[in-house]
Amino acid sequence: MLQAIKALESSQKQQLNRLLACEAMLVAIVRRLAPQALAGVLEEYDAAIDRAAAQLDPALQLPKVWAQMSDGLRGYAQSTGAAQGMPPNQTPDAG
Repeated sequence: MLQAIKALESSQKQQLNRLLACEAMLVAIVRRLAPQALAGVLEEYDAAIDRAAAQLDPALQLPKVWAQMSDGLRGYAQSTGAAQGMPPNQTPDAG
C-alpha cells in the first residue's frame, strides 16, 4: 500500500511539473505573437476547451482553472493595448 501511495505521489509530481513547463512554454509563445493575433488565439482556445471539456466527466471539470488561462491572455492583451475586440470570457463559473 505504501509503495502504491509513493507511486501515485511521484506521478502527481511529474504531472504538475509537466503542467508548469507547458504553462511556461505558452507564456513564451504568446509573448512572441503579434498583438492583433491575441483575439483569434483566445477564440480558438475557448473553442478548444469546450471540445476538450465535452470529453471530460462533469464531476472532474474545473472551469475556474480553465478561465485562468483565458483571463491571463486577456490581461496580457490589455497590457499590450490589444484587448479591444476580444470576446468576453465565456468560461462558465464552477459551482
